[in-house]
Amino acid sequence: MIRCLLKIDEFDSKPLNGFKGSLIDMIENDGMKISRAFDIVNRVKKESEVNDELDQELNDPIISTNYQIHNLDNKQASSVLEPNSIDLQYSSPDYFGARNYRGVSKKDQVGQLDLKGYIEELVKLSIPFKDELLKESGVFIYNVSDIIRENKSLAIPQRLTLAMVDAGWAFIQEVRWVKDNPTPISKFRGFRPSTESFLVFAKDSKKYHWRDLRTAKENQEIAVTKSNSRFVIESPNKRLTDYLSDGSVKDLIKTPVFNRKEFDEIDPNYNHQAPQNELIPLNFILHYTDMGMTVCDLFGGSGTTGAAALKHGRNVITFDLDQTNIEFMSKRFKRIVQSQEKSISEVRENSFL
Repeated sequence: MIRCLLKIDEFDSKPLNGFKGSLIDMIENDGMKISRAFDIVNRVKKESEVNDELDQELNDPIISTNYQIHNLDNKQASSVLEPNSIDLQYSSPDYFGARNYRGVSKKDQVGQLDLKGYIEELVKLSIPFKDELLKESGVFIYNVSDIIRENKSLAIPQRLTLAMVDAGWAFIQEVRWVKDNPTPISKFRGFRPSTESFLVFAKDSKKYHWRDLRTAKENQEIAVTKSNSRFVIESPNKRLTDYLSDGSVKDLIKTPVFNRKEFDEIDPNYNHQAPQNELIPLNFILHYTDMGMTVCDLFGGSGTTGAAALKHGRNVITFDLDQTNIEFMSKRFKRIVQSQEKSISEVRENSFL
């Protein structure tokens, strides 16, 4: 108990802890229990550490130099991935029946299968991760879009969720991405579809890795209020949605539309059928992995998942059959790593001036 009081007193003596008032005074004058004051100290310290860690990842990130790009059918992923090696598998598979993807024969495109085959193939691709490749704390995410046919929904997210659960996955939740510019559907007698689904699965609902990230508003103090005999902490640290917002974590993601600027800087002649904004996979990368962990993408495409992961200190393994995509990803990842190496070199040079 004395040690607890000493830590509480040490906390009170630091003017930069953001806390309004004195916990020692509340113990002596307001009847606060020492154990409650000690819990408050630990919470404030933990949130401060989380803020510092997040600030480094977002504003002064450690970029990973460890990435693998495989020009390989994703059905063969288990032939190159080590058992128990993946922390997060995040993929945006082919849209069902919507496109014929460049450079890949139709027989190798999951989106060209019939609806039953489409669902079965996505489940089949996940099984090696559930059985062998994903860590016990790992998470498996599919980003899928529903399709309207003959004036009705095909219920693709719902079908895939049920099939994955039947295959043994623990379904954590469905997160929605709200599009700013949804594709109009002519002659559909219903509300205009404007979202895509992120289906989050884990091996074990009790063991998967989750970071309760928090961000602090500037120049706000931490206060404790008393209601009857209960002391409640009111902290400016709020659960994070994404690094553009300090709102609460929600199952609805809103981002700006895709910006071609980075693509044009890498290769102005490159095009991809369905590019994503990096902020979308980054939301999941930040919350489901730590720096140094490994992110896999079975449908690499233009390398957006890999780029977001590399820029924030994660290792990357990605797959694609389109040679044009492979070449673009190679340029994109190399550019990210070279940018970090240049920054490090400039810091070293300035330190000797």
